[in-house]
Amino acid sequence: MMQAGICLRQDTETTLPELTEQHRIRQKEEELSGLESVRMAESETECAAPGLNTLEPECVTEQSGVRDVHHTHTSLIKTETDLGSTHSGDFKSESLNSTELGYVLHLHPDQIKTEADDGGYLKPEHISDLQDIKCIDIKSDQIKCKSSERLMSDLMNTVMTEPWQCAGEPNPNCKNEINLPTRCEDLNNQCDIKNGNNQTSVVQKSTNSGNKHKHCRINVIIEPMIINSSINKGDIMINSIRSLLQNPFERRTLVEKLQVKELGPDQPDIKIRQQASEKGRTYTRGFSRNWYNRKAWLAGCSHVNAVFCFPCLLFKTKGTDTTWTVTGVRDMKHLSEKIKKHECTRAHMENTVKLAMLGRVDIATQLDERHRIAVRKHNEEVDKNRHILSKIIDCVKFCGAFELALRGHNETESSDNPGVFRGLVDLVASLDSVLEEHLKTATVFKGTSMTVQNELLDCMLSVSKDYILEEVKNADYLAIRVDETTDISTHCQLVLVLRYIDIHNNVQERFFEFIPLQNATADTIATALLESLSTVLPEGQESRLIAQAYDGAAVMRGATGGVQRKVKDVYGSAHYVHCYAHQLNLIMQQATSHIPRISTFFSDLGGFAAFFSWSLKRTTVLDQVVARRLPGTSTTRWNFNTRAVNTVYEHKDDLLRCFQTIRDSGNFDPPTVREAGGFVRMLEDEDFCFFLALFHKIMPHVDLLFNQLQKRDINSVYITGIIQRFTDSMQTIRDSIPSLHGEYSGSVKQQPTKKRRTLGQEEQQRLATEVCDTILSHAKERFSFTKHLISATLLQGDLFPAHTVKFPDSALETAVEAYPMLNKAKLKTELSLIYENDEFKACSGALTLFQFFMENNLQGSFTETVSLLKILITTPMTTAESERCFSTLKRIKTFLRNTMTQDRLNALAMLSMEKKLIRNIPDFNNRVIERFATQKDRRAKFLYK
Repeated sequence: MMQAGICLRQDTETTLPELTEQHRIRQKEEELSGLESVRMAESETECAAPGLNTLEPECVTEQSGVRDVHHTHTSLIKTETDLGSTHSGDFKSESLNSTELGYVLHLHPDQIKTEADDGGYLKPEHISDLQDIKCIDIKSDQIKCKSSERLMSDLMNTVMTEPWQCAGEPNPNCKNEINLPTRCEDLNNQCDIKNGNNQTSVVQKSTNSGNKHKHCRINVIIEPMIINSSINKGDIMINSIRSLLQNPFERRTLVEKLQVKELGPDQPDIKIRQQASEKGRTYTRGFSRNWYNRKAWLAGCSHVNAVFCFPCLLFKTKGTDTTWTVTGVRDMKHLSEKIKKHECTRAHMENTVKLAMLGRVDIATQLDERHRIAVRKHNEEVDKNRHILSKIIDCVKFCGAFELALRGHNETESSDNPGVFRGLVDLVASLDSVLEEHLKTATVFKGTSMTVQNELLDCMLSVSKDYILEEVKNADYLAIRVDETTDISTHCQLVLVLRYIDIHNNVQERFFEFIPLQNATADTIATALLESLSTVLPEGQESRLIAQAYDGAAVMRGATGGVQRKVKDVYGSAHYVHCYAHQLNLIMQQATSHIPRISTFFSDLGGFAAFFSWSLKRTTVLDQVVARRLPGTSTTRWNFNTRAVNTVYEHKDDLLRCFQTIRDSGNFDPPTVREAGGFVRMLEDEDFCFFLALFHKIMPHVDLLFNQLQKRDINSVYITGIIQRFTDSMQTIRDSIPSLHGEYSGSVKQQPTKKRRTLGQEEQQRLATEVCDTILSHAKERFSFTKHLISATLLQGDLFPAHTVKFPDSALETAVEAYPMLNKAKLKTELSLIYENDEFKACSGALTLFQFFMENNLQGSFTETVSLLKILITTPMTTAESERCFSTLKRIKTFLRNTMTQDRLNALAMLSMEKKLIRNIPDFNNRVIERFATQKDRRAKFLYK
């Protein structure tokens, strides 16, 4: 029958300490005279070493009176355990006259393997929770083993430090094999055996100390062992209770200890529900997470549903209550008193001090005079380095705020034009002697290199984004605005803007980041956007995102729905709304993004204003031909001015003469002549003129729809009506497309000598029909959710008199339907009181009404009204309320118009567009320095001791 046990083997060349003469048992014949026999281990792979299972043969000689040396054999009984079929042994004791032998052997779970029935060995994770094995305890009274304790210490040190591993076959390197029974039977009736909870305790029976023992007393104690073959140790956090029980803190390396300290106590949710009855009443007690906030030293274990003391579990100073370190506190009755009592104990205080001082210089060293002097000198050097770095950060902030280049063409000492940044640093140095001396003498860290600049920019961006995220964390609701845009270097990217109400009750729109795109498809945009939003709103806070607004064509279309649909699938409360910043040409751009020829048309159209904006001489010719100037446009694609369509259409002949004059006058440079000739050909092109006439019919209806939606006194019937009228108008234009060709063709001069390739009338009509269908589809989708506009009428001050006469029940129903987090009954009561009170009628809009509530501390009484106001203010809706109509997108547009570099674009944009925020961040420079200092090991000193 096979033997199941625990075997230690070693794959490396390291061996146990060699047995020397000083380790041998110095036998005394008079003390061994009654010893009849000693049985040795039967397996040849067992190591017969003093202090373990057996006595080494050399220790027992004929001179000592021992006549025979035998091998012991442990009979086995097969049992069923969680590990499958294993075997457990029976304990047999041999007659050792008045003798007790033994030592205690401690094994770590990582250093043991368990033998299986098939001759192989189970992996450590199968017994990963094994804490401590105390093997046969043999106390010697009459056999004196000189230096035996030293031998055991050497053995244990080797076991604890060397890598051990078991193999499936016998190996001479096997150091010791010890039976690990799952059920014990004491054949000599010498022990009390207790089984339960996956543990076996074999405890010696009490005897009369005055009597001599006729048999060997064997004390076997196997401490709690949890066997679970499904545990993966790699998934357990090193600061978790399970990990600390499996691998005690004192056995870990200093690096691991410091990691545990940095992570702090593991504080998971603990599911404890305890029923109790008292005086005829039934109570249910449980553990609340609030205890973690109240007592930072508390740690929890969801595996055993108990709470522990983190410092005491780590250090276990003498006198530490094992309830807080071994079993954990499970009984929630009088938990508060238990915690107070534990906090008052000396052991807890000592353990807390040890944890606080871990990794720091000990108190004696701190009090040492030389140490204090060294620390003072170090901190003085840190002060100087921080002062210098702070001045350099100020220079970087200045260049970023005014969008000045950080790098010059030649930044050498001898350069006459080192660039704006280096020139600014030199200017500051002339006013600061510390910085001036540093720049002249520094050899380790100067602070002006491109590498340092980039690292500082990264740190500034991180500090700014962290501050914005902290503001968002404190806001009840959040809205996002996402625009697809390009800068003058034609890089395609998204810009993400966050809108929320800060802790000072001011509405904020913050630039957050540029998101680079590989392509402009809906799937790509949605994936990139959702990844960014996951950092803004952690898991479980999805309901706080209440609105999303977009511009750009690709945002709207996709194989399985537009971007807004993909976002709403994750953030269910994020309604897609039309934003006040997306004006006039929004629906137009949807068409240009999906129809290549229409996109080309608008690109050509934008060239007219760009041509005249670059030269006063060109504009003078234009002024002479055309009475008024063309409206200016930007190289940034999102802000195309729709009036250009009407202007070019109405003055097409004048523009044609203007370009012909520039081309033929001979007073302009070749590039200007070349561009003018291109515009002449464009204005004579049939396809261009056809689409110009088409959009000249469409644009007035687009402008009218936008203007009507900005009115303050609107309701559901009004919104439905204006959208229906827009739909009817577009349908009329769609039906009139066949006759459109005749309207423009008479104004286009035929050029028989020039053969140009055109689309043809049939293709023109097909594209025009597609344009009308696309605009109709986008209009319906963009304005499909208008409940926020109707909800806003509930809190418009100029409508309060009308609401007093007749309560707006329909608008209230709409608001509650759109925002189910509102309490309808309480909201109606609050609104009725507001309508009847003259003091509220002076508030002209939602923002002023909200500020009135907050300034007068009424948010506690008007909870639902304040919630609705926060939602409406956070939502970037179409509105004429001037104090809410500021646009971060305008600042972004200006920034991109002047920025070519993509290197550190986010950081430069943050410094430029959020310069006011950066000025208001407390200790901004110190925060940047802290982050800069901890990024990597610096040769210069920036951290205090």
